[in-house]
Amino acid sequence: MFEFRAQPTERKIIVIVDYDTKRKLVLDPQGLEKKMMNSPIMIIEDDELLERDNYPFVVNLKQNGLIEPGKILIQDYYDGDNYFPATEAKDNTAVEKVMFYQTFFFLLGAKTFKYLELAEISDNSETLTKVEGKASSKVFSANADAEYKKRIENLLKYQLSVESQVREQKCNIDEAENFMYRKRLNNDSFLKNILEDFKYGRDLKQTNVKIRLFQEVNQTISILGNIGFDTLISSFKIDAEFKKEITSKSDFLANFIVSWM
Repeated sequence: MFEFRAQPTERKIIVIVDYDTKRKLVLDPQGLEKKMMNSPIMIIEDDELLERDNYPFVVNLKQNGLIEPGKILIQDYYDGDNYFPATEAKDNTAVEKVMFYQTFFFLLGAKTFKYLELAEISDNSETLTKVEGKASSKVFSANADAEYKKRIENLLKYQLSVESQVREQKCNIDEAENFMYRKRLNNDSFLKNILEDFKYGRDLKQTNVKIRLFQEVNQTISILGNIGFDTLISSFKIDAEFKKEITSKSDFLANFIVSWM
C-alpha cells in the first residue's frame, strides 16, 4: 500500500487521492505502486493526510486549502514543508527565487537591485536562444514560449519592483552567508564568489546578476515522467493547460544589475 512519508526528501511531489482512486492505483496492472517505492512521490488519501496534523507540512497544506482529491503538489525547493499546486509551482518559484537573491544582495549592503530583461534558455544548454532563422516547427515552439515569457515578465514587474532600492543598508557578511545556506542558494558559485569578495574586503560598485528561474522546479516535475506520468494522471481530470504546464521544459534567465553606490 502507498505510505505516508515524513521526510522532505521522500515527498517532493504529493498526489492527493480519494479512497476509490487509491484502490484503483494499488490494483494498477502496470505496477505503479512498485514504481513509487523508490521515488520521492507520496500518493496519499485525503482523509489520511488530514489526520497527520502533527507534521508542519500537513498544517501548511490545511492552511492553504490544498488537501483535496486530485491535487498534485510540488514541493517548494527552498522550504521542504511548503507546497505549490503543480500549475502554479513555476511562477511561484520564479518570484520566490528572485526575492531571495535580492535579499542576499541587500544583506551585503547593496543599494539597488534592478531588473533588466528576461531571456529564454535552450533545452540542452544555458546559451540564450534566438528565434530568428529557426525552422517553422521551432517557431511554433518559440511562440508558445513567448506567451510563457510574457507571463513571467509580468510577475517580475508587478509582484516585484522593477527596481528595488534601500536608503541605507549596512553590509552584514555573516547574516548574508547564513541566509544563503538557509535558503539553499549555496550551490550558486557566483553568489559564493561575491561573498568571498566581501570577506576579503574587496569593494564592489556594481555587478550583473543572472538568475536561472526554473531549474530546480523543472527537476522536481521531471520525476513524474520517470514513474509513468500517463498512468498516474489517467485517474484525474487533467485539462490541456495542466499538461502543458507540467510537460513544458521552458526555462528563463532573469538579468539584474546590483549596485552598491
